[in-house]
Amino acid sequence: MSYFKTRNFLFITVSVMIVFVASLNIESALGQGVGEGYNRIAVLQSDLEAEVIARTDGDAVLQVQINTIELTQGPQGDTGATGATGPAGADGLSIQGPQGEPGTSRWTDGFETVSTTGSVQIGNDTAACTDGTDGNAGTIRFNNGTFEGCDGTAWISLSGAGSGPGPGPGPGPFACGVDQVQDADGNWYNTVQIDSQCWMAENLKVGNMVSATSNQTNNTEIEKYCYDNQPALCEIEGGLYQWDEMMQYSTIEGVQGICPPTMHIPTDEEWKTLEMALGMTQIEAESTSWRGTDQGDQLKLAASCFGGANCSSSGFQAMLAGRVNDSGIYQYIGLKAYFWTATWSESDLAPVMRYLSVDEVGVFRSTKSNNMAYSVRCVKN
Repeated sequence: MSYFKTRNFLFITVSVMIVFVASLNIESALGQGVGEGYNRIAVLQSDLEAEVIARTDGDAVLQVQINTIELTQGPQGDTGATGATGPAGADGLSIQGPQGEPGTSRWTDGFETVSTTGSVQIGNDTAACTDGTDGNAGTIRFNNGTFEGCDGTAWISLSGAGSGPGPGPGPGPFACGVDQVQDADGNWYNTVQIDSQCWMAENLKVGNMVSATSNQTNNTEIEKYCYDNQPALCEIEGGLYQWDEMMQYSTIEGVQGICPPTMHIPTDEEWKTLEMALGMTQIEAESTSWRGTDQGDQLKLAASCFGGANCSSSGFQAMLAGRVNDSGIYQYIGLKAYFWTATWSESDLAPVMRYLSVDEVGVFRSTKSNNMAYSVRCVKN
C-alpha cells in the first residue's frame, strides 16, 4: 500500500489480487472508514484498485484498512420476464395430399331417384325370372353382351334388337322370324315365331369339335361332335351335344346352357306348348312314344316329310342330323332328328328328349341316356 499527501487531499492506492471463487460478492470493502468526508470506492477489473478520495481538516494521515475480499456463488436470481414475441416465420410449402378412394353409389329403397357421376355396372343374374314376393321381376341384367329385364315370367332383351339390314338385330324391338341371334362363336341363326314362342330355325353349331370316342368334358370351352368327325357337316347339320355339355353342367330347367344370349334350352313343357300350337291335344302331348297327327311333318324340312299335307308348315325346319349313341357311334343321319329338352326325369334318372323320323308323321317323346349326343334348338326367353 502506498499513500501520499497533497494539499487538502490524501490519495491512497491499494493493489490486491482477487481469487475468483464463482460469482463476485464483496463481503466487506473497508474495515475502517475513511472518515466524515468519504466520497467513493471504485472497483475495477483485474487487480482490485480501491481509490479513496477524502477531505481532511489538517495534515493528519487517514489510515485505511481493506479486509479480505472473497468471491462466492450467490443465490439464483428470479426468473426473468418473458421476452417479446419474435417475428412470424416464413410461410410453409403447401403440399397436396393423395387422392382419396372413389366413392360408391348407394341404391335406395322406395321410389327415390338414384344418380351417380360415374358408371353403374350390372352383373349377370343367373336366377330364373320369377314373380311374387321372393321373385326378381323388374331386375335388369347383362347377359353375355345383351341387356335383359325380368318381366316376372322370362328374361326379355333390352338391347334394342330389331329388324335391320344384314345379319343380326337392328334398331327397335326384336322381330322374331326377321332378326337373327348370335352364339358365343359369332355364328348367326334364323328365328321363327310359332304361336307365342320364338324358336331358332337352325340347329346349334357352337363349340370346338372333339372325337366321339370320349365323352365331352366340363372345362372352359364348349365341345361338340360333328357327324363322322367331319367339321363340314357341323356347318350344315349343326353339332351333336351330350346333355350335360348342352346344359353346361347345370340341372336347372330353363338354363341358358350353350344357347345364344336371350335364349335358353327348352323344357319338356315348352316342347309340349310347341306341339299343341301345331294341333296336338293335351292328352297326346302328355303321353310318350309316338304322339299326335302330323306335328312331326310340320316341324321337318320339306325334303324329310313323310307326305303330310302340312309338311314343313311351321318354319321350324328340323334337319335329320342323326345322333351319337352312348357307345360313341354315329347313327341315322338323313333318317332321324333327335333333340334334347332341359328337363330331367327323376323317375327314369334320364333327360327327356324328342325325335322325328323320315318314316313317321308324329313326334316321339321319351327319356334317353344323357351320354347320347343330340341336336340342340333354343327358344327365346
